[in-house]
Amino acid sequence: MHLNYLRSQGSLTFSEFDLLFRSSAAASPRESYDLLFEVLEKMLVQKDLDVPRLSDSDAAQVIQRIDFTKLNQKALERAVTNDRIPTKVISSAAVTVCSQLRAQLLQKEKEKQEEKKKREKEVQQQQQQQQQQQQQQLKNIQVVDSKEHSRVI
Repeated sequence: MHLNYLRSQGSLTFSEFDLLFRSSAAASPRESYDLLFEVLEKMLVQKDLDVPRLSDSDAAQVIQRIDFTKLNQKALERAVTNDRIPTKVISSAAVTVCSQLRAQLLQKEKEKQEEKKKREKEVQQQQQQQQQQQQQQLKNIQVVDSKEHSRVI
């Protein structure tokens, strides 16, 4: 990723990050923000004296652009330990992820229950068909038996 390369060279400024972020976001929606978060981490912990560390206002703008709900678990854990990332942002993302997981679990449970009901209904229908077949066979036997009985008499 171009952002990571510029950051590793120590030449990524906030305005470059912002421009590259906006252009990549316009191209396609992201499924993961892990790489962007990695770049942000490096920008927040600026150790190179030749490149100025992100100001608090620039850092806040970059943090707003990252969807923390789309970070993997390890990245989210690292975010928790970063003092420059507001706890509210991380906890909000964690609550959102938790809500999404809960909704997914409830949906799966609902699908399981519906499948179980469907199977039970199919079994019940099969049992009814078997009973009907047995009743029909019994009637056929009775008819045959009654015909034989009438011949005998």
